[in-house]
Amino acid sequence: MIRNTLIALLATTSLYLLYINSVNQHLPPLYPADFILPDGSAYYGEIDQGLLTGQGKLVWPNGSHFEGLFVDGMFNGPGELWGADGSHYVGNFREGMFNGSGEYSNSDGNLYVGEWVNNLRHGQGKLSSPDGQVYEGEFVEGTIRKGHYSDTRGINYQGEFANWEFNGQGTFTTEDGDIYTGQFAEGSLTGQGTFTSSDGDHYQGEFENYYYQGQGNLQLANGDRYQGEFQYGQYHGQGVLTLAAEEQGYTELKGTWDYGRLENDPRYPNIDYSQAMEQALYNQAPLLQNELATVAPGISGKTELYFLGFAGYGSQDVFLKELTTIANIFNSPDYAQGRVLKLINNHQSMAETPLATSHALELALQALANKMNVDEDILFLYLTSHGSREHELSVRLNGISLPDLSAPRLAEIVNQSPIKWKVIFISACYSGGFIPELADDKTLVITAARSDRRSFGCSNTSDMTYFAKAYFMESLPKADNFINAFTLAEQTVTDWENRDFPDSKHSLPQIAIGSAIEQKLQAWRLANQQQFSKAH
Repeated sequence: MIRNTLIALLATTSLYLLYINSVNQHLPPLYPADFILPDGSAYYGEIDQGLLTGQGKLVWPNGSHFEGLFVDGMFNGPGELWGADGSHYVGNFREGMFNGSGEYSNSDGNLYVGEWVNNLRHGQGKLSSPDGQVYEGEFVEGTIRKGHYSDTRGINYQGEFANWEFNGQGTFTTEDGDIYTGQFAEGSLTGQGTFTSSDGDHYQGEFENYYYQGQGNLQLANGDRYQGEFQYGQYHGQGVLTLAAEEQGYTELKGTWDYGRLENDPRYPNIDYSQAMEQALYNQAPLLQNELATVAPGISGKTELYFLGFAGYGSQDVFLKELTTIANIFNSPDYAQGRVLKLINNHQSMAETPLATSHALELALQALANKMNVDEDILFLYLTSHGSREHELSVRLNGISLPDLSAPRLAEIVNQSPIKWKVIFISACYSGGFIPELADDKTLVITAARSDRRSFGCSNTSDMTYFAKAYFMESLPKADNFINAFTLAEQTVTDWENRDFPDSKHSLPQIAIGSAIEQKLQAWRLANQQQFSKAH
């Protein structure tokens, strides 16, 4: 806006010079302005040898006006510019542009006070916005490069910037008094750094998006110390926990950690899963057959929806709870009543529900294809678990070693099935990385996060992850189709993340819509609603 205004000014000044050079000095004076320019602009002030020189005022037809010092037809020296758009600059000019010290405000209420070079903020300055955000420090070519940021929440940052985000070495202080220091990238602490909480915890090591990630040392306020590997802020991998107070005769716990839990933790009685797992593995085939026996076959000439759920991570109950809730939603006349199948890794459910493994998923899809009319019916495949940056879903259950489910492997399993129409929903961190492998014209793919972002809500105290709850509990009941529900859920989960994790990057859920599946879903929904209305 500043640049456009100045270009307009220079263009008008050029018109004025053309006008002055094209007339003789015997023209009668034009009142009330000293001169009226060809574009209708009015000039009040001094002229020297046909050029604007000295103090003067230039007024454009749109209401913009400048008052200050002219030299050889251009703004030079102190002056004041008012724009028709509500902008205002007072300060120094050189060759028609903001140069030197000056103060600029726009109609949005943003205010910059500081140094300028050729219409750009450049040098020391302070930029304030009406909502309380303040950037103060060294500006380079329009944006801040090094300095201080604060806002009304009490957040403060001192350090380096790029594109208005924390980027480089810096120190970030939250409204609660927690302090992060280290290497920032794209607005978050990512790399080597330190963390000191207001409660007295202290961490030194690697970070990703403000979470402990990689190798690090954590000193807790209660005196416990952990040294080793972290993932998503939890002990994960090889590490040693030194306890400040003895617990059941132990002051040091060493070994492999799994999201905060030590495998074979000596403080607790060992649970021998071997016999239970042996029995569970023996029962997989009959369990799957029993589940399939409850699934209704497709009716020729009628498009029906089938639901298959996969909860891969068995060491936390949130995935069991989430899939159970969603399966109950689908087991209704509105969606897929009598056509629901679940695969779950959890010791609570393994006696009644088939395990979630790659092979079980393959068998379940083959079996459902035999039940469905594969050219007519639609499969809704729901997968929930932890996800990795390598775009693999964690498949885990204590007592058995299972391979994780990668994006290429999932695509291989899905593509070898003859089922034509599919909705695939993946609730996991980094799940957007599955889209390139799965998307096609007859498939709708929805993921809880972008390929390079975490999702939220997978703690063991949760009943559902954030995006699953936003989509199935908050948005789907209000929407008329799966695609519109995504749009509503996307905004809901953003609001929740702003509320609960204001300093972290957003998960940025993703959707890939095949043109053919979109039309197919619309036709199914319309027919299903009509059938439901007739039945009631």
